[in-house]
Formats: sequence, C-alpha cells, structure tokens
Amino acid sequence: MKLTKDTTDAVQLRILAFMERNGLSIEQMGERAEVAEGAIRDIRKPTWRPTFTTVKKLEAVIPSSFSTPSTYVAPWLRRDVARVQSPHDCAA
Repeated sequence: MKLTKDTTDAVQLRILAFMERNGLSIEQMGERAEVAEGAIRDIRKPTWRPTFTTVKKLEAVIPSSFSTPSTYVAPWLRRDVARVQSPHDCAA
C-alpha cells in the first residue's frame, strides 16, 4: 500500500472519527496503538503526514467494522476549531 495524500486524508478522517466517537485523546490513542505522541500530535491538522508504520499501528486499534460517518467533518473545517487555531487567539 502506497500512502498518497488522498489515502492519508481518508485514513486520517477515519482515525479522528474513531477517536471522537470513543472520547480518546491523542495521548490515549497513541498509547493504544503503541505510537509515540509526537507521531500523531498533528493529526488534527490537514498537513499531518504520518509514516506507513504509524498508520498501520493506528488502524490496528480500530475495529474493521468501524466506518467514518458520512456526516463527519474534519476538525480543521469546523468553525470552533478554526477560531481556536487562529493566531490572534494565541496573542498574550
């Protein structure tokens, strides 16, 4: 399996949907998948580009019966998340 931007995006959304449905933090998902937190720290960003090994470990945690809900919206497309990630919100 070759990881392309399209396949990575689909896998990323599946992982995020699974994490949200199960109330898992990045740290908790990393622990379950035996993946370093640094490898998935940016999973909520559209620029996240994991290694094949990281994807394989994360996917191993998700039951094969789980599918990304058709109504799932990527975190970076949500208004509340976009507002929080605004550089103006980080100003001291």
